[in-house]
Amino acid sequence: MARYIHSSILFQSYVHIDGSFNEIREEIDNLSEGLDSFITDRARHFLYPDIDVDLELKEGSIKTYATVRGTLFDCLPAAYKDFSTEIDKLWWFAKRLSDAAVMEIAFRTGSFLGAIEHTEARPGVIGTTKRIVDGILSIQTVETERAAAQLIKRVRSYRIQTEKILKLVDERDKNLLKAELNNLLKLAPKKATASKVIAKKLEDDYKEALEKFSKVLGD
Repeated sequence: MARYIHSSILFQSYVHIDGSFNEIREEIDNLSEGLDSFITDRARHFLYPDIDVDLELKEGSIKTYATVRGTLFDCLPAAYKDFSTEIDKLWWFAKRLSDAAVMEIAFRTGSFLGAIEHTEARPGVIGTTKRIVDGILSIQTVETERAAAQLIKRVRSYRIQTEKILKLVDERDKNLLKAELNNLLKLAPKKATASKVIAKKLEDDYKEALEKFSKVLGD
């Protein structure tokens, strides 16, 4: 538990299988232990050895919450070249592990796919980081005032999401995110549009949105 102080929820998967599962306590414990090993072994193999996995399994209609805790810093290769590419890989793995967990849970409970009521890959730090990275990379000049206004809203939204995630991660991840997101933000166009008919206020608002975002990142 002590490691949780220095870790965040990297991602979380949830599956709800309909049906009546009122097995004796020993069978429930065996099911939980098997699922825990399945998810933990794969998370530690593909991410890093000290990863933590929480598994919560509720009886009756089976509801399973699998939470993978760790740090982005430890998940990344020592000499990675492109941050956005590595985040894409981590999110791909998170989605695949969630899908594999669903199949494993259905198999171990003797269920068929039609019994699966709901599945969800909850983003955590990895998914939120991917959303911010993809958002920053999507910032491009636009042609109309309406598009410029929407662009400004998006930049403000990315800043707010970044402020939230920086409060959730440990110091190493905070420094990592600030540095890498700042590098990406520097690639954003300095003007919202190349059009000369766009209202000056929109350009001023866009500039202000970028400056506030940059300030969050410590630049």
